[in-house]
Amino acid sequence: MTSTTGEPVVVVSRRIGAPAEEIFRILADPGRHPDLDGSGMLRGGVSDAVVSGVGDVFVMRMHYERYGDYEMNNHVVEYEPDRRLGWEPRPGRGHPDATAPGAAWGHRWIFDLLPDGAGRRS
Repeated sequence: MTSTTGEPVVVVSRRIGAPAEEIFRILADPGRHPDLDGSGMLRGGVSDAVVSGVGDVFVMRMHYERYGDYEMNNHVVEYEPDRRLGWEPRPGRGHPDATAPGAAWGHRWIFDLLPDGAGRRS
């Protein structure tokens, strides 16, 4: 699969036995992201603010052996309560690319939550 710009897109689907509202609540709370991280790089949010809409920026503390400790600034670009949340990460304080003009890699993390099963709302 490719994006409209021709870049490759990775799509992963998973059925989770929990209401979409509960999953969205975890995704919108950067402090909970380390609970979801399989890489061990996420160290937690810089603040305890919860994402509330497009235009928000949440900052995550990170650690990568090659770079040490650094931060990533995540710009919220998709937001539909209980259904869709997306952000574009950009290098922040301590990251080697933080001072590069227009530093962004074109990555976008998007979570689409589609309720299914009994009691789902369309």
